[in-house]
Amino acid sequence: MDYKSLSAEIKKMVEVVEGVPEDLRPVCFGALLDRYLRQELEDLKEPQDRGRKPEGGAPGSARAPSVPLNAQLRVFMKKHEISQGELDALVYYDTEAARAHILREPKAERIARGQIDWALLLALVGAIERQQFSVDPEDVRSICIEKGYYDRANFATNFKGQKNARFFRGPMKPQGEAQQLSDAGQGELAALIRSLVSGS
Repeated sequence: MDYKSLSAEIKKMVEVVEGVPEDLRPVCFGALLDRYLRQELEDLKEPQDRGRKPEGGAPGSARAPSVPLNAQLRVFMKKHEISQGELDALVYYDTEAARAHILREPKAERIARGQIDWALLLALVGAIERQQFSVDPEDVRSICIEKGYYDRANFATNFKGQKNARFFRGPMKPQGEAQQLSDAGQGELAALIRSLVSGS
């Protein structure tokens, strides 16, 4: 193994990891390092060994586990032209815990927009973990408090306005039932994914 090359790659990984939430940095770094080392091992194999199925991956795969795709996700991705690579850049999937973690967080300037962004992202997590693009209003409230997007006086009102209510199939009420994303909501989620992945 070329240790100078490894050192350069680790520096790049550290730069990437610095852009994700602090509590996810060890997981993200581990995934990036694992992906790099698997590729190095694949490159060292004899030509006749290439294409064999490595443990935990598809034939010829030398990367960390991708976000698993269920029927709901496949339909969403095909309809909105979201690639597996874009999904993997946004979400880390912990296969042992069967949990999805958002790696690139929204940086909305307005509190109201931040609340909508997090509601959409939690619906994406729901689609990955539970095969439903649904989101619980109280989960949204909790994450918005944690991320600094909570406005107690206007939180519920923000989801009732015509502009934002159309993203959900039913009203997002405090302590109410989880709501599915509407077609408009899924379209807004797709736009958010592209924006976060591209860094725009």
